[in-house]
Amino acid sequence: MHSPMSVVKRVRAVFGVDDAQSQDDAAESAEQSTSREQRTTELFHCGSCGTTYVSREMESCSKCETPVESVPTEQDLGLL
Repeated sequence: MHSPMSVVKRVRAVFGVDDAQSQDDAAESAEQSTSREQRTTELFHCGSCGTTYVSREMESCSKCETPVESVPTEQDLGLL
């Protein structure tokens, strides 16, 4: 039976990922997480009346009282 570590090494070898690259990926993920926590405002959109808000936190539309949805950023979508 293979140890879990040898399986990880084999998968990395098959996909061409070395330890340095996986560490870089982990650092980038941590950086994105930190950046998300530092955001002061977000966009929220009401699907019922079409209004978009910029706010720190929001649950419902101030015009029609319908729940709003957070609009994903480019970073959230992995475009940056």
